[in-house]
Amino acid sequence: MIAGYSLIAIALLAFAGIASTGVQRITAEQKAHLDPLELELRQRAYSMAYQIFTAVAALAALYFMMAMDASKKLMLWVPTTGDHWSGILWAILLMAFVLPTACLAWRMPLTEDDAES
Repeated sequence: MIAGYSLIAIALLAFAGIASTGVQRITAEQKAHLDPLELELRQRAYSMAYQIFTAVAALAALYFMMAMDASKKLMLWVPTTGDHWSGILWAILLMAFVLPTACLAWRMPLTEDDAES
C-alpha cells in the first residue's frame, strides 16, 4: 500500500514540475490568449493525445474483458478491491491531464538552445 501511495506522490510531483512550463501553458490557456501558431500546436497535441488515450482505453477494455472471462485459465490480474480501482482511476486522471502536454513537448520543434544541450 505504501508503494502505491509513493507512486501517486511521485506522479503528482512530476505533474507539478510541468504545470508551470510554457508547454503546459499552450495546452491549458484560454484560446483568446494564444497566437495562431500556438493554437495549431495545441490542436495537434490534443488530437495525438486523444488517439493515444483511445488506444490505451481500448486495450485496457480488451484486457479486462479477457482477464475477467478467463481469469482462472490465463492467471491474469484483475482489480478486486477499492484500492486497485483507485489506482486505476488515478492513472486515468493523470494520463488525461499530462498526455496533451507530453504530446506537445514531443512534437515541438527544437530551438537552438535545445540543440546545443
